[in-house]
Amino acid sequence: MQRREFIQSREQQASETAGLEEGEYIFKHAITHDVAYNSMLFARRKELHQLAAEAIEALFPGRLDELSATLGYHYERTEAAERAIFYLGRAAERAKATFANAEAIGFYESAIRQITRTGDRQFRGSGLRLNEGLGDVLTLVGRHEEARDAFGRTQVLTGNADPISRSRLHRKIGFSHSLQRHFAETAREFDLADQELGEPGEASAPDWWEEKVQIQLERMHLFYWQGMVNELRELADKSWAVIAERGAAMQRAKFLKTMALSMLMESRFRPSQECVELAERAVAECEGANDLSEAGYTNFVLGFIELWHGDFDDAVKQCGKALTMLERVGDLVLQSRCLTYRAVAFRRRGDVARCRTDAEKTCELATKLGMVEYIAMAKANLAWVAWRQENYAETEKLATEALALWHGMDDPYGFDWMALWPLIAIALHRQDSSAAIGFARGLLAENQHPLPETLLNAIRKACDGWQNGAQESAAADLVSAMCLARELSYL
Repeated sequence: MQRREFIQSREQQASETAGLEEGEYIFKHAITHDVAYNSMLFARRKELHQLAAEAIEALFPGRLDELSATLGYHYERTEAAERAIFYLGRAAERAKATFANAEAIGFYESAIRQITRTGDRQFRGSGLRLNEGLGDVLTLVGRHEEARDAFGRTQVLTGNADPISRSRLHRKIGFSHSLQRHFAETAREFDLADQELGEPGEASAPDWWEEKVQIQLERMHLFYWQGMVNELRELADKSWAVIAERGAAMQRAKFLKTMALSMLMESRFRPSQECVELAERAVAECEGANDLSEAGYTNFVLGFIELWHGDFDDAVKQCGKALTMLERVGDLVLQSRCLTYRAVAFRRRGDVARCRTDAEKTCELATKLGMVEYIAMAKANLAWVAWRQENYAETEKLATEALALWHGMDDPYGFDWMALWPLIAIALHRQDSSAAIGFARGLLAENQHPLPETLLNAIRKACDGWQNGAQESAAADLVSAMCLARELSYL
């Protein structure tokens, strides 16, 4: 077989044979391996897998965690369910800890299939742990329906035994819904999480308080997404004493981050220096913590606030720092947000090439995740890029698509200005003042991200003049407004 080059030894010098010992061989081609493997009787294959697994355990007792994936593979094929579940579960946790998310999902699913195949209730505890772990990783990679299915299976296995676990599962299901902007479902799950915990008692354990604090923090974030600033502030006032006393460092950081976001919203996206500094405190609290996903999100929030504060270079830096963390974790939802708003920061800096690169990445990732608001943001940024390149047909196509996507949402995103300004510029270039005024009116619609007051006043003057019949002066006023928009980095 070696002479015919079906197998190789260390004598054949190549990268794949470099680690072979004397007397060891590997197949040269995978198809040869498959043919040889499938030609053996099933009983013989099982026997060899059993021997291989037992040999590994005997030879490398100090490396079983490192070799758990290999052991799980062999025991899975011997139909030794207990050992397969044990090692596949360890492999899944190991992959999860190193953010090898695709591998983790595969190992979790293989272990769960083993449990399902046996139907043995002795594996109930393993089923609980494995399904919840799978749900966590599926949430991270944006597969939310599958994540909720995994959490649902965990709930069934949990039964009525553990209120803290039942509460945690409701919270995780709610968080998954929040990432898809299913706000009513999110609120319902958070309510159920609170109900499962019940009221605190004198002997409430630290893990009870940790879960209670986490529910309140995520409920505060839900209020932020819904624009319910008063409710957010009220809950924050009630919760801060408990968070300060019993919360972990990352929970305190999450509280500060959410308060910075509430200040941003209260200011109608015109943040003060105090708001920026609060976000900086949140980032400082994250240092040394072991939750890289939350640390990345907190860095992103600082960049997001710096963007609306007009600190475009700092915003690019912080979003880039956050993106590096989140790419390591594999958190696709937060990666999409970082790319979206770094593209806006590049746009506000007038950096056409980098805006285009990030917007194209955003469009690809947001499409994969089904995040309509960020698909629209990407198209609006690419419309601006096309306008700067004087490709007006492409500008109109992309900007119109962005507006249609936003306006088709149940809870529309208020960033129409990103698509409308290039459309206004093209209409004025064509001396189509009526169309330009129509687009400009969209900037004054309710629930839109507010522009600077000086710019809004200039737009109102043009629209009011047109409405009152002074069309020539209104068109000139709109040209002046567009020039001001360029000075303020909106075009």
